[in-house]
Amino acid sequence: MKKYKYYGAHTKPYSLLVVLFLLLLPSCLFGEDPPELRAVYAATFEINTQSACQNIINDVLSSNINAVFVEVRARADAYYFPNREDAAYPNNEPRGQLYSISPSNLDVLQFFIDQLHSATPPREVHAWCTTYNTWNRSSPPSSPDHLYNAHPEWITENKAGVTYTSDDNAPLDPGIPEVQDHIYNVFLDIVRNYDVDGIHFDYIRLINSDSGFDPVAKQRFLAHTGWNFETDNPQGELDEVYKAWRRDQIARLVQRVHTRTLLEKPWVEVSAFLIRYTDPVENLGQGYNWWVAHNAIDVLHPSCYSSTASGTETNWEKPYNRLKENGDENKIPMVAAIGNWLLVSPGEIVKIVNNLRNHTRKADGFNSFRHAFLFGNENPSQADYLFNEGGPMDDWAPVPPIPHKPEEETDPPNPPASLSVILSEGVPFIAFQKPPPAPDGDLPVHYRLYRDTSQPVKLYYENMIMEWWDPGSPRTSFSFDDQEIEPGDYYYSAVAYDDWNNENSVTTGPITIAALAAKKTKELIPKEPKPPVEEPIFFITEVILESEPTALDYDDAGAWTSVSNESHYGGAARSYKPENFPINSFPVWIADLPRAGYWAIDGYIFGDQASLARGAQYRFTDGKEIVHNVTATQRTGSLGFTINVDGVEDQDAYYFKKGRVYVTLHGNTTGSEEIISDALRFKLIKPQIPDAPASLISY
Repeated sequence: MKKYKYYGAHTKPYSLLVVLFLLLLPSCLFGEDPPELRAVYAATFEINTQSACQNIINDVLSSNINAVFVEVRARADAYYFPNREDAAYPNNEPRGQLYSISPSNLDVLQFFIDQLHSATPPREVHAWCTTYNTWNRSSPPSSPDHLYNAHPEWITENKAGVTYTSDDNAPLDPGIPEVQDHIYNVFLDIVRNYDVDGIHFDYIRLINSDSGFDPVAKQRFLAHTGWNFETDNPQGELDEVYKAWRRDQIARLVQRVHTRTLLEKPWVEVSAFLIRYTDPVENLGQGYNWWVAHNAIDVLHPSCYSSTASGTETNWEKPYNRLKENGDENKIPMVAAIGNWLLVSPGEIVKIVNNLRNHTRKADGFNSFRHAFLFGNENPSQADYLFNEGGPMDDWAPVPPIPHKPEEETDPPNPPASLSVILSEGVPFIAFQKPPPAPDGDLPVHYRLYRDTSQPVKLYYENMIMEWWDPGSPRTSFSFDDQEIEPGDYYYSAVAYDDWNNENSVTTGPITIAALAAKKTKELIPKEPKPPVEEPIFFITEVILESEPTALDYDDAGAWTSVSNESHYGGAARSYKPENFPINSFPVWIADLPRAGYWAIDGYIFGDQASLARGAQYRFTDGKEIVHNVTATQRTGSLGFTINVDGVEDQDAYYFKKGRVYVTLHGNTTGSEEIISDALRFKLIKPQIPDAPASLISY
């Protein structure tokens, strides 16, 4: 999507000359508001027909809404065309199962992209996707390819072994690897093949706390941690470890989608809707505090659903306070998701906006659930209160930037040079040259050619006739024979895109195609496919895990207590006193290793060690899925990372794959002595980088 600033409220009808004059004036002379997301959710049953889509688009364009979240995956079905250009991420989800699509060939997602990206000012389009829920009707979906029919074994079970049904949305189990791979492919298929501005996780959580106990999930828990949840858990010692592991499976999906999206299209925002009730981190596996702390998400949309402004503000404070525990309350943008259907009166929306704009943690925007309630039948409607003159959103506001996206830029490349079109053997021949570098040094990496019957050429997907990918190749000229064309007058636009999708275009034409003039004798050249992207090699050699159960909620229960001492590593540690033995809950550390190799594991200890455990028991599984039970002393005699958690000398360190390692502390072989659970350090001894040049590998 082209990025540029719009000056003034878009509803004012200016002539072209006036607009050109106004664009030359400073923006401060106009009523543009500071950056703020002003979005609306468009649910699947609101967008499954073309007329309904158009109705929402018309309402958006008549207001100062700057983004639309379109629900294109309702219950494991598609309101777009899966793998429409390539199958780099295999996705066979059927179209329109929960709600039929009319007309049947309607590409809902592309329809919104075409119209909203070409508007003035352009609006963002985010693909809103339900994550784990698969079906919520008594009759099964009609397609045999639908997950509910094709993979009933993926639907989660409760602790008693009972499989969930459509009465509870038949949710998939996040502990099953095939489930995670499937959802990852679906989300990345959308990112790769559509010009979306964002991908939005919904139901990125457990359906309730008594779910996520599929037999395959428990087998993977055993493989990852070395613990058998059925036989090693007589007094619930493993309950917190399993909750942490289960929460981490969801976190891994979020992180995996985010990491790959940054590689595919770094400008695409990854966001998530947060549920408001109970404690979703502790009870529903929605570990958004870990996502934020580990840069695995771009924007949070906490649910602030309430009938009043005061209740909305109370709900806003829940995720704010959770993130504040780790000092992350201002790390990424937070957008208030408003339950518009609950509001006691249309005017309550103004109080909500004003309250959250003035909160200690100011909202970075608002997302209304949903379109029908924002633009409702009330007179005036909630939208009228917001966008009409005197309302809190009566002027245009740009979408806020995502400050933690690395090296984000908005300067466009130069447009394609020397664009021309001539008739060659009755067929339009279009040619252009690679332009010189832009002022920021960027060259285009991607070109598209569009054809239309009038100016300006609509940059709609159906008008795109050719695509080139040119990341650093030596070629300087591009050409295309437009053979598939009917008689008429045509214009062509060539568009250049840089590596942040900033665009610049140039148009030529018209050219007249006479009746029967197109001979179509030349070889038809297909669109060039997008090249694959590769993950970078990381050269991190040390990973330190704080002992922060409150902030990141990879917690333990029972008799563990938090202890604060300036000699601990960083923040507080956890202690288990002698009088409370045996240990009734195991603490767990979850390491995210950035590369495969041989890593030494050491634990941090403070100076006063006279009474600490001499036989502290640690358990972990290495990269070969071998379980290691280690007895280590916490009375090491010196300060620092001196507890030998892995039980071997550094030169004999164990091999670990890239990704997660789970370490638990579960007892003391020398009796009832105080056990300290403080920071762990993973230190790289010897890397394994099979695809790296030998010169990059040092031992």
